[in-house]
Amino acid sequence: MTWSAPETIRSNFTYYFCGYDDEGTAVWVSEWGRWNVRAFIEEGGEALKNLDKYIDQLALNYLASINASLTDNAADTNKIIAIVDLEGYNYEQLSSGPTLRYYLKKFTAFSKIMAKYAKHWFVINTNFFAEAGINLMRPVLGEAMTRAEIYGTNKAKWQPLLLQKVQKNLLPEWYGGSKNFAPSKFLSKEKELADWKPPENFPKDYAYYWSGKDDEGRPLWIAELGKWNARNIVESGKDYMEKFDTYIDTIVINFGRSLNWKNTTDNSSYPQIILILDVEGFDYFQFASVPTVQYVIKKFAYLAPVLNKYVHHGYVLNST
Repeated sequence: MTWSAPETIRSNFTYYFCGYDDEGTAVWVSEWGRWNVRAFIEEGGEALKNLDKYIDQLALNYLASINASLTDNAADTNKIIAIVDLEGYNYEQLSSGPTLRYYLKKFTAFSKIMAKYAKHWFVINTNFFAEAGINLMRPVLGEAMTRAEIYGTNKAKWQPLLLQKVQKNLLPEWYGGSKNFAPSKFLSKEKELADWKPPENFPKDYAYYWSGKDDEGRPLWIAELGKWNARNIVESGKDYMEKFDTYIDTIVINFGRSLNWKNTTDNSSYPQIILILDVEGFDYFQFASVPTVQYVIKKFAYLAPVLNKYVHHGYVLNST
């Protein structure tokens, strides 16, 4: 499914692929508690259609990760482990009849898939309102609930149990995992963006390229960052900015392809790249724009986990 959701959905309805465990089971996290579904229900129209499509795409990405891990000798490679974080779920979501009906419709549609393909569902940070919502969904979830383990908001209780079932290197630090963890959300987008073509001016105006490998086999990438006009991106409007966001995703995917996106149980042995940022031509006029500065900070925050994990060394050239 090559469709890409609007940025407002991608940034506010977070889910990501963590990788495969030693048995080939795909591990996913969804930060469901922060999903403000009610706002999209009430807005309706195109916004709700996009959210509906996004959630369907989530299910397809889960299934695609299963297909990618299939082997003949591993019984659990046709299963997933799903971590559903309900932190932030509140009364506003629970008290909306249309929102609850929407959830009932989606869970009814997905219940058989959930029952068939879930190895474990870890539902964590379940507060009073979230528990009430789960109880309302139980009749339609049926057999899928037999795979679910539901825990409250006491991290000291659920974290050790989670780590018994999920390898530490596949979890973010805030779930008890590694500080070097970076969500593999870009991997899950690889098929989604396989046929996406950037606007004609992007490769020239936002140039980057692969430059071979160093003596230790690390891919060397160069980005001519100084020529990237971030202010123009912001001032060109929402549609242009969303296309640029997708372009950034494809850059990271290309970084990953040069590494084969290899996961290991030893965080120190993740394959890494050498990244050279050439800032020649940078115009400080860009930083005179507050929205531009805010956008740049947001993008670096978005990229920080994956850069921290996959960049062995970064070099900034022509900075003075």
